[in-house]
Amino acid sequence: MIPEALTSWRRIRLIARSAAVLLVVRLGLRVARLPQVLRWLHRDVVPRQQDLPTLTELAYYTDRWLALFPANPNGNCLPRAVALYRLARAYGFPVRFQCGVQRQGTQLGGHAWLLMEDRALLESTNQWAQFAVTFSFPPDGAAGREAIASIGRPDSSLSA
Repeated sequence: MIPEALTSWRRIRLIARSAAVLLVVRLGLRVARLPQVLRWLHRDVVPRQQDLPTLTELAYYTDRWLALFPANPNGNCLPRAVALYRLARAYGFPVRFQCGVQRQGTQLGGHAWLLMEDRALLESTNQWAQFAVTFSFPPDGAAGREAIASIGRPDSSLSA
């Protein structure tokens, strides 16, 4: 059995980590375009055992921070998905960030989510499946690695 003091410190560390990543995401999205922010936050998947309970706990704390400090009155899916993209990859999950649109009456609605092996990760509903994907990160294969490296360069068509 783990002593309660250690679980308290672990919880504090996870709360602080989710807050720090979310702060970087929120500031990054104010000064740069989404592909650039994802490139800044991108890391290769850390070779470690996937820890879904810890990642789920980090998602919970991220959701609580976004409830306290909402990014958008229409929803927090974009900063949530970007923050969880960073955290999931750090915990060994080879996730992809996805954005999509869906017709909602006379307007378009958007959503952002994480995919792993063609299934949504940390989504409470299957709402994501109804959206047409408009952006996915990271790009696939060797061409994708070149695209990640080129985002933000003055001559990059992806930075526009």
